[in-house]
Order: sequence, then C-alpha cells, then structure tokens
Amino acid sequence: MYKASLISVSEDLIKDVNKLLYGFIWKGNDKIKRTALINDIQNGGLKVFNIQSMILSQRVIALKRFIEDYNSPWKSALEAFLGDIGGKSILCCNFDTRKLPIYLPDFYKECLNAWSYVSTTNVVSYDDVINQTIWNN
Repeated sequence: MYKASLISVSEDLIKDVNKLLYGFIWKGNDKIKRTALINDIQNGGLKVFNIQSMILSQRVIALKRFIEDYNSPWKSALEAFLGDIGGKSILCCNFDTRKLPIYLPDFYKECLNAWSYVSTTNVVSYDDVINQTIWNN
C-alpha cells in the first residue's frame, strides 16, 4: 500500500488485485458480496481491506498535506501546476479534472479526483446553493 500511495494506480491493477485477493479467499467465484467481507467480524464480515477505498484515502491525505503550512519539493511542483487555475482555492470548488485547462500528471489527477469525490456535497436547499464556491469565487 505504501507504493500505491506514491504512484499512479490504474483501475485495471485494482481489479486484478481484487480478483487475486477474493479468488484466494473463495478459491473461485465469490460466495457472498464483497462489501459483506469488508465488515468487522462482529458484523459478520472478515475485516478484509478495500483496496480502492484505501488508495482513495491516501490521495485525499496527500492533498490534506498539500494544504498544511510547510515547504516541500513536491508541494512546490503541485503549486506550479495549480497556479494557473487558482492554486489551493480550487480545493474549495466543485470541479472535474477533465475540464481543467491545464495538464496534470496522472498522480495529481487521481488526487484531485479523489478530493472531488469525497468533498462533493448534494445541493438540496437554497442555503446549499448560496454557500457553494463557484469558479474560485
């Protein structure tokens, strides 16, 4: 998992690892839903780790560190990429990395996609609409 927190991980690799992991557990096809296996033992699961959610959390933690106040070479590289579109303030907005007008390396794109996935809120009331940050404003 440490290496997965430092490099870009494709969806195909995640699927292959899940296939190997659950194939080992069941020696073939799944017998119950994978989400049931992820549960704690008290709830009827086997406390199997969810690789996709672990990688997602690592990406969010990387951006959390990006926001913190200390200097690091990787932070200056990310700031250089995000400088044209508002820098750290983009993390306050709803955005789609496919529509950003800059090139981002795959790892940074995965981090921003994870942040967007986790921080997206459903707009259900007038106050939700008023309090949204739009276009970095």
